[in-house]
Amino acid sequence: IIVRLFNTIGPNQVSDYGMVVPRFVESALKDEDLVIHGDGSQTRSFSYVQDTVNGIVSLMESEHNDVFNIGNPTEITINELASKIIEIIFILSIIRINNRPPMKIYYIKLHQNLLLGTV
Repeated sequence: IIVRLFNTIGPNQVSDYGMVVPRFVESALKDEDLVIHGDGSQTRSFSYVQDTVNGIVSLMESEHNDVFNIGNPTEITINELASKIIEIIFILSIIRINNRPPMKIYYIKLHQNLLLGTV
């Protein structure tokens, strides 16, 4: 079996490897700008780590012998992701797109849960 993973996220993930979710979360928690490279319309799909592990274990226990992609079929733009992270973290942040002037985004919604799995 060959398994290809796509944008797996979860607790204790760090931004050292350029992953966008932990980088945005760290910036928002520090009340720093969320920097988007490009115009933000590019899309990604994200899978929660436990779902990814469950998929791998399921394949290991099966009789399949093929190549499998493990990921989430639902895509989100990087702009939407940045806005969602700001909303979840409940902090006033700035999204900066390339060299354009920053735009402030205000969210009044209080969230009791900071689970990244809901992004």
